[in-house]
Formats: sequence, structure tokens, C-alpha cells
Amino acid sequence: MGDMERSMKRITLRLVATLFGISILFAPMSAAAWNPFSDVDCGSASTSAVCTTKPQGNPIAGPDGILIKITNIIAFIAGIAVVIMLIIGGLRYVLADGESNDVASAKNTIIYALVGIFVIAVARTLIVFVVSRL
Repeated sequence: MGDMERSMKRITLRLVATLFGISILFAPMSAAAWNPFSDVDCGSASTSAVCTTKPQGNPIAGPDGILIKITNIIAFIAGIAVVIMLIIGGLRYVLADGESNDVASAKNTIIYALVGIFVIAVARTLIVFVVSRL
């Protein structure tokens, strides 16, 4: 296999990985923005599950309070960072060409990203649990 073929395969692989990574990043945002009940007219059915209003709790520490919203925003941003690090680690692993230092570095990036998502999930769960008890 010549240098030209190897170079073309790398460029193609980078392009496919980049497009895949971008689609992963934007898919959850477009799905979260869609609300199937946004145009529901409750009318006389105001007691249905779709039309009922939630009781207002503590605006700071309640289930819809500002602490929970801040926690969700931070977890979302950290989740995006983890996805980016996983993509970077995967690309580094694929492009390592079998060099042991590069492969080990790429594996460490992937492992640390997975540990990071676990820590984010546990921390968010604990914060939501503690805040809901206030």
C-alpha cells in the first residue's frame, strides 16, 4: 500500500469520524427541543395528564428549582465535553498506527472520559437527591 493510498484512507476516516461526531453532538439537542404537547389545546380536558399544571414548590431547592436547573446545565455541558473527548480518543486510537505510546495515550483518554461520565452521573444524582430532600 503506497503512501498516497494510506493518506487518502486517513483523510476519508477523519471525514467520516468528524461527520459522525457532529451528528452525535446535535442529535440530542434537536430531540430535546421538540415538545409534542406544545400545541395542545386543553379546553374542557384540563384534568388530563397533559393539561394538568404542576404545583409550585420551593423556587430554589424544589424539583423545578434553580439548583436543579443549574445542575442540569452543568451536567449537560460536561456530557458534551465527555462526548468530544471520546471522539478525540477514538480518533487518536485509530490514527495511532500501532505505536505503543500513542495507543496507550488514546486508551487513557477514552478511559478517563468514561470515568468522567460516571462521576458526572453520580454527582448529579446525589445533588438531585439532596436538593429534593430540602
